[in-house]
Amino acid sequence: QGEDGTWYLKMNLKDARPVCPNRLVPIECVTPFLEALYKATGDARYRAAADRTFEFIRKGPLTTWNWEGQFEDAQPDEPYRNLTKHAAASTAIYLLNRFPGDKAQLALARELLRFAEDQFVCWEKPFPDMPFFEHVQNVQRWRTPCVLEQYYWYVPIDGSASKLIRTYLALYRAEGNPLDLAKAKALGDSMTRVQNPEGDIPTHWKGESHCSWWNCLLCDVEALQELEQVIEGK
Repeated sequence: QGEDGTWYLKMNLKDARPVCPNRLVPIECVTPFLEALYKATGDARYRAAADRTFEFIRKGPLTTWNWEGQFEDAQPDEPYRNLTKHAAASTAIYLLNRFPGDKAQLALARELLRFAEDQFVCWEKPFPDMPFFEHVQNVQRWRTPCVLEQYYWYVPIDGSASKLIRTYLALYRAEGNPLDLAKAKALGDSMTRVQNPEGDIPTHWKGESHCSWWNCLLCDVEALQELEQVIEGK
């Protein structure tokens, strides 16, 4: 772990040298992993390490709003060229869980959700001649409402809808705003409509029914289970 609280995004296996200057945004996987280790062991070192990762988030993307898309099949790039909502939404959920009842953190989580919804949620089919969609085919075949993945793959993905469902539910639990629950349910309804008879939920919601990524499907299961629990008042 570096002094800034995080790690290089990509390193050479032969000599451990970084292949690019980009730093990992750790909120998606590393921070929850460290939090889980602390919860399981009570070892304060894991809590301290997790807090250092969040300090990087606070001084980094929470200040710059450069929520870089760090997908395994996308090359690291310059700031703001390939934004995504994943880390921003994960940060919102983390803030609500880590600082329950803190009004300042609640307001920040709400702002993060606004960013995610503004840039990546399509409640209805977008106009095909808009600049961001001009390179995307079959916009009129998209299954909406939906959530887009990243600027470099600006198409609806099931795992992205899952992330927004869980973010809306986190805000709903914190504030009780029925609109948050309604939006989570709308995205959940989309999942039930695209699901095929075998139970699979396609990764892409742009007309084709093939291509299923198991990691995305697991996210769908978790999001639908959480939505069911909230609806049933559990």
